[in-house]
Amino acid sequence: MNIKILDFDHFDSKMNMPLQQYLIEHHLPKIGSYHVVAKRGDTIIALGMLYSNHVHPHRDYILFHKVQNDLEAKLLIKLINNLEKKSKTRGLQLILNSRNNSLCEQFESHRFHIVRTTYLIKLKEVTEIDTDIKTIKTKKLNQMSKVEWQELKKLFHKNYKRFHEGVNALAQEFSPDLLFENLKNINVMESTILLNHCSQLCAYFLIGGSDENSIEVAYLGGIDEDHMEDYLFFFQNELRTLLKKYKTVYFEADDSDDYFSALMQKLNCDLSDSYYTLIKDLGE
Repeated sequence: MNIKILDFDHFDSKMNMPLQQYLIEHHLPKIGSYHVVAKRGDTIIALGMLYSNHVHPHRDYILFHKVQNDLEAKLLIKLINNLEKKSKTRGLQLILNSRNNSLCEQFESHRFHIVRTTYLIKLKEVTEIDTDIKTIKTKKLNQMSKVEWQELKKLFHKNYKRFHEGVNALAQEFSPDLLFENLKNINVMESTILLNHCSQLCAYFLIGGSDENSIEVAYLGGIDEDHMEDYLFFFQNELRTLLKKYKTVYFEADDSDDYFSALMQKLNCDLSDSYYTLIKDLGE
């Protein structure tokens, strides 16, 4: 039976129910502003969704999902083309599992390109550190002065702009204050800054969400990569402290971020679980 590509503009009154059932069955979010489906008979076998991300509004996001491997390349391209026509930003972004080489190649053949690889890291232990912990000075975010808060926001803004400029321009348009306010669920009780010998902020370790068993490292970074070893010791010490309270510490580490990359190498992390971020500018 032939496979047909059907976009939202041509959905009939009977199409909404199968679409909703597909979303529920495959645990997909109901966030799409525009949908395109591939159908074999009355059965949806693949779906493309266009949606917006209020945190990163400079691109339209694509979610692509399929349940069978027999969607021909030309049909996939037709599905993508229908989504592209509805992009208001004229820029697209999507995430694909890095193990799905065939699908990645198909998107790349359609002028999408990989801008970063993100590794999903879960830690249950961190090896002992040789350096004397007493030699470092730290402070929790809820203990910082107004001056330290401003320094933290400036440093975070600098690093965010540097490591994310290839994907989104958020830091270019937001001030340090606004960018930091835009962050969600930063735990000021657990998040920590590192102070140098002059008691000035030189690195940060920001904590995100948590539950009874696990806790997330949301962001980390420093002022000068020449002092990376000092920062790595600080990061490792914070991880060890968290693992005394939680069974698992997890984080998403971009290969474009020098600080996360150095930490993954230092800890010899398992890099088998990762995904690609791909983008395409429709003006190209």
